[in-house]
Amino acid sequence: ASATALAPAIHARLPRVVIFGSLSRTFCRRAIARSFEDALDERGILPKMIRMCRGLFISVQPSGDRNLAAPSLRRRQTFQACGTRIRLTTFLWLFRAVFFLTNLELQNSRSLPTMHSAAAWLVVAAAAAAAGGGAAGALFQRPQFGPGMILQRGAGTRLFGNGATAAVKVTVAVNGATVAEATSGAPVGGRWVVSLPSVAAAASSTVVATDGASTDTLTDVAWGDVLLCGGQSNMGFGMCGATVIGAGREHPPQTPAQALAALPTTNPIRFFWQSGDAQGGAGSTVSGNICKEPVTHNTPQNLTWFNAGPTNAGAASAVCLLTAVALREHLGGDIPVGAVESCVGGTPVEEWTPPTGGLYVQHIKPLLPMTFKAVLWDQGERDAKTTNTTYYSTEFPAMISGWRTNLESPLLPFVYVELCHELGAEEPKEADFWQYGQRAALTLPFVGFATTTDIDKSALHPPDKQDIAPRLALEVERLAYGENVTARGPELVSTSFDAASSTLTVTLSNASLSINRGVVVPPPAGGCSSTGLSPAVAQVNGASATPVPFTITGNTVAVKCKTGGGDKAPVLINGDAATCFLYSSVSGLPAPPLALPCQ
Repeated sequence: ASATALAPAIHARLPRVVIFGSLSRTFCRRAIARSFEDALDERGILPKMIRMCRGLFISVQPSGDRNLAAPSLRRRQTFQACGTRIRLTTFLWLFRAVFFLTNLELQNSRSLPTMHSAAAWLVVAAAAAAAGGGAAGALFQRPQFGPGMILQRGAGTRLFGNGATAAVKVTVAVNGATVAEATSGAPVGGRWVVSLPSVAAAASSTVVATDGASTDTLTDVAWGDVLLCGGQSNMGFGMCGATVIGAGREHPPQTPAQALAALPTTNPIRFFWQSGDAQGGAGSTVSGNICKEPVTHNTPQNLTWFNAGPTNAGAASAVCLLTAVALREHLGGDIPVGAVESCVGGTPVEEWTPPTGGLYVQHIKPLLPMTFKAVLWDQGERDAKTTNTTYYSTEFPAMISGWRTNLESPLLPFVYVELCHELGAEEPKEADFWQYGQRAALTLPFVGFATTTDIDKSALHPPDKQDIAPRLALEVERLAYGENVTARGPELVSTSFDAASSTLTVTLSNASLSINRGVVVPPPAGGCSSTGLSPAVAQVNGASATPVPFTITGNTVAVKCKTGGGDKAPVLINGDAATCFLYSSVSGLPAPPLALPCQ
């Protein structure tokens, strides 16, 4: 059977990719490129094959004459597949199902056709049904579509899947009443996509797809606003470690257990764990960490939609989940809100950039072309250590543009978390990483960010995610909902320099400025003052930064600085070593970090 005939039949029915045969890594990749790329890419199977060629090779060792029609293994063994232990019995079931479905009769290994001409030696199956098993009626792409999920309300939401034999008619029913119908064109290789007319918010509904021959039903589907949350370990940091320490903070002191207990149980956040850092906050050493307790182990990390609540959300991304909660509260509590987490710790931005980034292929492409209200992004630590500002300033916007293109949402709001800073750490290695590296993305429309340098400098993974989430939610409200809210602190408008007095005048966007202590960062012994010297305004002097005199007048900060250092001795406002910070006196939000030459 050729790849064209083989792939559609098994793709719709089996639960995971399986590769069998004694194949070398190189041979597997070359075989895919030669014989299967065109046929399988259009079905969405190729990326899964490539992933499996990196790490999954199942060697079948039949007895006797190696008759594959009735295989027996010389020893029972288990093997690793995509992080899941597949036992021998599972493999044998898959093996027999493949042969049954494709009506293959292979008699002897010496007569097997080559990889170049046939698909018998390499069998690929993907995206089987989650609810109701892998029945032939599974049309929606599993597991991204499943019972208990949430879909984006409004017009243009895309539903998609595989295994269709003809044009697909999708019926959307809310509480038993049909509210929308849409039909795709003739599917290519069984792949189908439909874009729906407007669907209003709903707590629960039934979504049905049919191709005339089979029907696929999703139950308990909510309609509301959905976030896509990506990045590295600070996005993966779990609720089990989310902690606000001490008094006098913007957010009251809170342990992880208290944060979990505060999650809504009525109209809860619907959550999907595409990829994450498992126990997430386990790296946090603050008192109250519960990442080894059942609340973390109970978090579904197997590509399953679930209602995130006090007893099962310990491993869910704290930044993602708490921002979703803030948006739910902003919407009044009645509009369903959900989130999809897809992040991997310690990863550079290039790995997430389409089309070649491996993590993009593995953890974002399976979601395409889902519809989202906004994207949250928390990443940069790896790049701040190992790359440079110039590189990040081009790669980060390219990643955003690529995601938008492939999600078919060219103006999808994208809000990132500005890099946190651990006092005494090695990142960012360039003082202008925030200003010219991350903020280069602001040249794109509908991009925003949340400043975090004033929140916590105690660790590479600061546990106070409770104070980051409201700032992200403000930017989502501004960009995704079009609301007239102050979502960021004082931002740079212009600079001027008076050589005679060696004074750099910085004009900012807020008319009322003040110097205050940070949210979690302990202030210096003398406290924080808006006059005189303050760590909020400093100039780089070799390997350190020294406070310099400044005067605040309205929306300007006049800084007395030393000339001659150029870019190597910039004036820092809210820099990486600051222990006091420049804020808007009105909104209470901090100025983003600035690095400005004294000239």
